[in-house]
Amino acid sequence: MSDFKLEIGKNIKYYRQVSGLTQEKLAEKADLSVKFISMIESNPKRNISIQSLAKIAAALNVPLATLISKEDDFKDQRPYTKMLIDVLEKMPQDISESFSMNFLENIKIFRKYLK
Repeated sequence: MSDFKLEIGKNIKYYRQVSGLTQEKLAEKADLSVKFISMIESNPKRNISIQSLAKIAAALNVPLATLISKEDDFKDQRPYTKMLIDVLEKMPQDISESFSMNFLENIKIFRKYLK
């Protein structure tokens, strides 16, 4: 089993959850099948093309490099995002989806001013 492939699957799942997306919603946004998303997240032996990885990164609003980074590269951010995931999971789904989308839009706006 490739550690590199395992990291990609973990990262996709992590950022999908942070974004408040189900596998179904991510598949829809990335124009990929739910089965494919599930296999990438759970089966590190599965190969993924750069095109599919780019679609997933775009759907998650993260740079492609983020999905291929090792866990150590962003582990300092995890306590905060874990807390956000916990809060989102406790919210009713319609509210959490709305909150997630607004949250991501705000992050995009902040990034423009930080450059």
